[in-house]
Amino acid sequence: MEFSPLAATVFGGERPDAWLMGWGVGLDPDPGPVFDPDSRWGQATGWRSARSRMLLGMGAARLEPEARRPVYRAWSRLLADELPVIFLYSQDQIEAVRLDRVRGLRPDARGALWNVWELWIASGRR
Repeated sequence: MEFSPLAATVFGGERPDAWLMGWGVGLDPDPGPVFDPDSRWGQATGWRSARSRMLLGMGAARLEPEARRPVYRAWSRLLADELPVIFLYSQDQIEAVRLDRVRGLRPDARGALWNVWELWIASGRR
């Protein structure tokens, strides 16, 4: 099925037996945007768990990583126990850059090439 009809099916409230899509989370480890039952993705998974909702709320309300860590670990255990979705793979990405040639590289949590439009090769190193 092409993506557009698939998205209309999944997000339109139909419940196919199985479907495959990908998603990602941002820099914040909060899984709420994907698994909160009131979110678009949460409605698509069909997972309704009062404990999940409670843990997601607790994690989002805490600002310090040390305070959030045990909450998200408990949520991850719940996800593994109830298994509302099956993760097929997690994409690994390796980026390599020759630092003796490329200038302007500023890697951070977004990846090494997040600012690829700012990279340049020094004169004489081309």
